[in-house]
Amino acid sequence: MKKVVQTLIVALFVLLLAAPALWAQRVEPVTTPGGGKIDKVFDKYDKLTRTDEYDAQGKMIRQKDYSGEDHPLRETEYEYDQSGQKRVKSETLYTYEEGRMKSQTFGYDRSGKRILKEEADYTVDTGEIGKGPQIYRRRTIYNPDGTKTVTDSEKWDAALNKWTPVEKRKPVEEEAKELKDIFRAQREYATTMPRWLQGAYIALNLGVGLTSSSAFNSTFAENFSVRDLRVNSAGSMSFPGNIKPAVVGGVKIGRYGCCFSDCPIWNYFGWNLDLSYQRYSMSQQAGTFQRTIWVNGDVFSNGAGTADFRGDGSLFTLAFMVNARYGFLPTPENPFGTLQPFVGVGPAMLVNRFDPAILLSSFNGAPVNGGFDFDGKTSVNLGLAAEAGIRYYPLQHVFLDLSYRYLYGRPDFTFTNNNNTATMKFNNSINNSSVRFGVGYAF
Repeated sequence: MKKVVQTLIVALFVLLLAAPALWAQRVEPVTTPGGGKIDKVFDKYDKLTRTDEYDAQGKMIRQKDYSGEDHPLRETEYEYDQSGQKRVKSETLYTYEEGRMKSQTFGYDRSGKRILKEEADYTVDTGEIGKGPQIYRRRTIYNPDGTKTVTDSEKWDAALNKWTPVEKRKPVEEEAKELKDIFRAQREYATTMPRWLQGAYIALNLGVGLTSSSAFNSTFAENFSVRDLRVNSAGSMSFPGNIKPAVVGGVKIGRYGCCFSDCPIWNYFGWNLDLSYQRYSMSQQAGTFQRTIWVNGDVFSNGAGTADFRGDGSLFTLAFMVNARYGFLPTPENPFGTLQPFVGVGPAMLVNRFDPAILLSSFNGAPVNGGFDFDGKTSVNLGLAAEAGIRYYPLQHVFLDLSYRYLYGRPDFTFTNNNNTATMKFNNSINNSSVRFGVGYAF
C-alpha cells in the first residue's frame, strides 16, 4: 500500500511539472530584419499569448503579453549594462474600456525609481468599405521638467508598419477668420465694380485647329453647244477630304453670375461669345467621278474616271455658349476659386470660305484633259459648338485658359464658271476640333 501511494505522489508531481507543456503551444520562431528572432507561445488553458524578441546576439530585448492573440496586456523592454546584466528599460500596461484602449508607459530613473513617461488613448474607426478598420492614437508625453506634451492624432499604417500623422484640421477660429476674409473680399468687390460688369471677362486665345470630313462629295452639270450640237453632262465626284492642321486664333467675351440676382448658385453658370478665325488648306488628293454625256438628247458616253482635287479656304466662327464651372482653391482675392474647370455648349454661326480646283485625269481608262476651276464662294450656316477646359488665376484678375473646342457644321456651296456653262455643288458635314491656350482679364 505504501508503494502505491508513493507511486501516485510521484505521478502527480510529474503531471504538475508537465502541465504547462501540455497546455502551451509554441509557434515557429520568426526572424527579424536585424538578424534576431521572435518566439511566440500560446497558453491554451488561460488563452494568453507571450512573444519574446531577441537581438542578433541572442539577448532578450522585448517581451509582450496578450489576451488571446490581438489584445496587448503588457509590453516590457530590456537593456543591458556594461557587465551584461539585464534590466527593465520601460514597461507599458494596457487597459480596456468600451470601444477604447488606453496605455501607460513607465520608465526608471538612475536611482531605479519607477516614473510615468507616456500615456496614450486609442480609438478604432470602422473605416471605408474594403479598407478595414483604422486605429488612431493620441499621446501625452511627460517631460523630465514636469511639463506635458500632447501630440497630434496618429493612425496605424499597416503597409508601412508604423504610426503616421493624421492630416491636421485647421482650428475653428482660423477657418472662421478665412470665411470672414472671403465674405469681406466679396463685399469690397461688389461695391467697387458696376453690377453689370461683375463677373465679366475678356480673353485672347491661340491654338491649333483640325478640320476633318469623312468624305468630300460633289455633284456637277455642264451645258454648252458646239455648232449645231447641244452637249449636256452630269455626274458626281468623291474625294478623301484631307485638310491640313491650321492655326486658330480668336477672342472670348463672357460673364459668370446674374445681373438680377445675388443668389450664389448663379456664380456657377455663365455665358460667352466666342469669335475665332482660321485658314485651312486641302493639299492635292486623288478621287473618282461618275459622268454621263448627252449629245442632242441622246446618251453619248457613260462611265467613270479619276480626278485630282485641291482647295483652300477659311473659317470664321461666332458661337454663343452657355457655361458651367466649379471652383477649387479659394482665396480672399478669388473667393470662388483660383482653379476652375468649365464646360460650355451652344449654337454657332459658321462663315466658311472655299476655293476648289479639280483636274480630270482619266475617263473610262483613257487619259483626258480638262477640269473645273471656280472662284471662291462663301457659305453661312448654323452649327453647334462645345467646349471643355480649365482656368487658372495666378493673379486676382488675370487668368490662363487651356481648352478643347468642337465645332460641327454643314456648309452648302454652289459654284458656277465664268460663262455659266458648268455648275458644281458641295454639301458635306464639317467637324472642327481645336486646342487653344488663352490669356484673359476678369472684372
